[in-house]
Amino acid sequence: MSTSSEAAAAHEQLIERFYAAFQKRDAAGMAACYHPDVTFSDEAFPGLRGDRARDMWRMLCERGTDLELTFSDVSADAERGSAHWRRATRSRRPGGGCTT
Repeated sequence: MSTSSEAAAAHEQLIERFYAAFQKRDAAGMAACYHPDVTFSDEAFPGLRGDRARDMWRMLCERGTDLELTFSDVSADAERGSAHWRRATRSRRPGGGCTT
């Protein structure tokens, strides 16, 4: 196995660990997958770095007691990786149901 193939496999395993921890709402497990100097940005949480990015996951995992997550299509190369994930939350309104 070449070095780039080994790196790609390691990145895929890292992505799998991250989303498996996310499924369990294990913020510590998710944070362990991040580089110490991580940067994270999306519409809700723009420009987070380091501990602020890790703290965001802690907050979301603590508050997301009704979180259900699935992930698939994990792929990576030596430089980057991706996965498709979908979040659903159990509704607490009368009649139940799921929102996505």
